[in-house]
Amino acid sequence: MARYAETEVRQVLREAVIDGTHLRIERQLSPDLYRRVNYVLDLLGGKWSRKHRAHVFDSSPAEVVRAIVEDDAALPGTVEEKVTQGFVRTPADLVDRILYDFVEDELEDGTRVLEPSCGDGAIVHRLLATREAIHVTAVEPHTYRARRTAEGAHGDPRLRLVTNSFENFAAGFGLGEEREEFDVIVMNPPFSATGQPDLWIDHVALAWGMLAHGGRLVAIVPAGFHFRQDRRHQVIRDLVEQHGYVHDLDDDAFAESGAPGIRTRLLVLDGPLLIDKYQPDLGDEATVPHQVGDFERYWRRMETFGAPAARVSRKVAVPADQGVLF
Repeated sequence: MARYAETEVRQVLREAVIDGTHLRIERQLSPDLYRRVNYVLDLLGGKWSRKHRAHVFDSSPAEVVRAIVEDDAALPGTVEEKVTQGFVRTPADLVDRILYDFVEDELEDGTRVLEPSCGDGAIVHRLLATREAIHVTAVEPHTYRARRTAEGAHGDPRLRLVTNSFENFAAGFGLGEEREEFDVIVMNPPFSATGQPDLWIDHVALAWGMLAHGGRLVAIVPAGFHFRQDRRHQVIRDLVEQHGYVHDLDDDAFAESGAPGIRTRLLVLDGPLLIDKYQPDLGDEATVPHQVGDFERYWRRMETFGAPAARVSRKVAVPADQGVLF
């Protein structure tokens, strides 16, 4: 039934008329279907205007709507989005608590901050409001969520937004003339996605490899991190034992985001000041991305600075300073 309902919403969006920043639905909808369509349009940034008889966006929604109706991107705010993409928005009160208790003291003038899967900008926007003289790099593969992040930042020059997967962004890390590192990494990674039941482990391990020496990494992770006995979970526990600690979060921390059953913990990792940084080895199951160019140099740099051989998309990797920038 849920999948059918989402198909109905897609069909309405497919038939919608887009005129500049206005999106109009010209056929009569049942109250229930209108409620579901309006919910999706609101998440995409559209607000109903009685005057214009349309949902009005800050800029044309054509590209975002096309991604949903033609590229079969998951509808925002649905079960489909949580299951296939692992996206659950970080509640505002949880963001504030994390930044205040674990991040704010690490932010100084010139601090380089990374948000590896920024979603619609819940963490990024608060980061930009916390300190003036910081530089934030945010990565998000899905166009409509990246767009929400960009719109919420209102053209802030301190934000570099890369529309690409974190795996591809990491694959391009260190390939330029100057190797970029980040002083602070704050992340709510996708816990899982279709075919990747422990995707969060790959993201945390990749992020650790991009952390500057003496930097701080803060990651929201599943509570099962504590007791899962497979090798990959044990490797992450070893990393925490050597470089950080685990902080408990409330069991209902994500209730506001429609996920009351998700129990989470917070990993806090501090990068060592010495060069011999612990390297998580995620094992032989890892795959290597197909890279046009000198990929051997990438792996040599990754291994030198402690990044893992994590699963990366077999799409052509995009250097960290490239991608779709807003």
